[in-house]
Amino acid sequence: MNRIKSLFLLIIALLASDTLWAQVPANDSTRVTIRPQLSDSRYFGDGLSMERTLKYWEDGPLTLNDFTTRPGHMEGDIKIISELGYGMKTCDNKWKVRNTIYYAPGLVTYMNPYSSWMDPDHRNESELKYMQTAFDYVELCRRRAQNDIASGGTYSFETVARYHMHIADSFLNEMREDVKQGQDTAAVNRYSDKILAELAQTPEAEYTEPDTRHSGWALGMHAGAWTDVYLGEMGTYVKPIVGFDFGWDFDIRRFNIYLDMMYGRSLRPLMRDIPRDGYRWDAGEKITGGNMHIALGYALVNSQWWKLAPFAGIGVGFIDYPFNPLDPDDDSEEISGFRCLAGINTDFKLRRWVDYRYAPSIGEMTLRTRLFVAHTAFATPCPAWSINLGVSINFLGWLCPTY
Repeated sequence: MNRIKSLFLLIIALLASDTLWAQVPANDSTRVTIRPQLSDSRYFGDGLSMERTLKYWEDGPLTLNDFTTRPGHMEGDIKIISELGYGMKTCDNKWKVRNTIYYAPGLVTYMNPYSSWMDPDHRNESELKYMQTAFDYVELCRRRAQNDIASGGTYSFETVARYHMHIADSFLNEMREDVKQGQDTAAVNRYSDKILAELAQTPEAEYTEPDTRHSGWALGMHAGAWTDVYLGEMGTYVKPIVGFDFGWDFDIRRFNIYLDMMYGRSLRPLMRDIPRDGYRWDAGEKITGGNMHIALGYALVNSQWWKLAPFAGIGVGFIDYPFNPLDPDDDSEEISGFRCLAGINTDFKLRRWVDYRYAPSIGEMTLRTRLFVAHTAFATPCPAWSINLGVSINFLGWLCPTY
């Protein structure tokens, strides 16, 4: 049964072309031609210059000013007195649930003034009422299509849109016959009342928080500020180093891998001479320092609003002594040592997003605070303990999300 239904929808989608002309009896002396259109905003023919002229159903009722004036013309023994260019086009729907913003493809109903016109001898309110009734029915089909899309399913967005567009075309062809191409005003009024009643009973589905899933694999990047405060004897040589921090995150479900680099300058010059082989680093010189490390963490808490992840890792810490750029023989020097560390990251989730458009994506932006203790095995002047504090902005995106 599902295969038969899929084949049926495919046939309908193929039959619904981008521009369809309605068929009417050849013995009518006048008629209204309605030209259905189905446009995608990504492939809209004349670009933004034409798109700005479109009138959308939500903008309000049609007016005579929405139609250009053009003399009617004959097709065989039938005179065409007016034409309505209408269609559905894609748009982006956006809604927010708590701290998460959702994006999804949507449809809007439009009429195109470039292809909508009336003969000057038939430019009246009666003709306008017929055009409005047709436009209202296209909006009804759009709502049904949007609700079908929102409810999920295996059919593509384009297939659902074209299916409901074809329903609109078929109905309007039948309506045109019943109302004698708009000349039977009583029949137009009956159709109008019925369609408006159905519109009132067909609201768009409310946007809620959908069930989203992903592979559990995520890639992120962060950048921010950091400080390294040395303790004990090392603290008498080097005062706190303040600088920037940047790095990458790799998440595998609740496990987090952090790859970080931190670099900065001491708030005060070197406090004491540091002995070297046969010479020394002189006190009073400005110094820089930092560290690079890799750490493994585990998210003990990972809620809608925040994540708490203790971590431990290894790396290297270093302190750099400056050089005189005017003296070619004066090179900078560095003392470094193996570093082990342990601490905790707290991520406050400022914004999350789930995007159903085009390629699916799930991501979040967090404010991260970091506290960790490190031990660096400097050979000189001494091994050192330090406390590290940091704050950064982190962007994280999940790989291969599914819905």
